Amino acid sequence: MDGALGSRGAALLGTYADAAGEQGVLRTHGEALVDLARRALAHGVQVNAHAIGSRAVREALDAFEKAAG
Repeated sequence: MDGALGSRGAALLGTYADAAGEQGVLRTHGEALVDLARRALAHGVQVNAHAIGSRAVREALDAFEKAAG
């Protein structure tokens, strides 16, 4: 879903304290993950995601919830 904290790549809901305006990089958006998770669940495959930043974690959890519902 996102990058690492040290490189300011983790996707945050807010901005980095030491870099005004920087919010990280969201590499996979929620709808793409919803689609992937639905296809995986239909075939009995477990899905996981790398999500460190607060925005990435929220997007991942929302996508998994939507896919399961």
